[in-house]
Amino acid sequence: MTNHKASVFIFLQENKNYKTKGKKDMDKNYELELYKLIMNPDEDDSDILYVDEFGWTNDDEFIVWIDIAWFYEFIKQLREIFDVTIFDEGGFEATIGDNYVCIDLKDVLSGYGIDFEKVFPKSKFKH
Repeated sequence: MTNHKASVFIFLQENKNYKTKGKKDMDKNYELELYKLIMNPDEDDSDILYVDEFGWTNDDEFIVWIDIAWFYEFIKQLREIFDVTIFDEGGFEATIGDNYVCIDLKDVLSGYGIDFEKVFPKSKFKH
């Protein structure tokens, strides 16, 4: 996996004026929260990564490969960001491998207005 720490810094700097105003969904910056979940989920320990690999596999799919050891934490934080409504339609599809879970986040989060191409440009995050 390519090291994108410089991209993390740039994205966080560009969004430094984001402030949580409460737990209302409409006040959340979903793009920033998703970026942090994938790139730096634990602010206290930058060595912790839930996602082993991620990127655009084609024009319509943004796939994340989550380490099976971190899957519970990934889903827990995903629910904190997007609420349990991400499971409203009976959950979502995932592919489970020997040591990973693979999810198309663009499909799972399609109802939240996230501009995946803005957050993860295809030119930089092609898998």
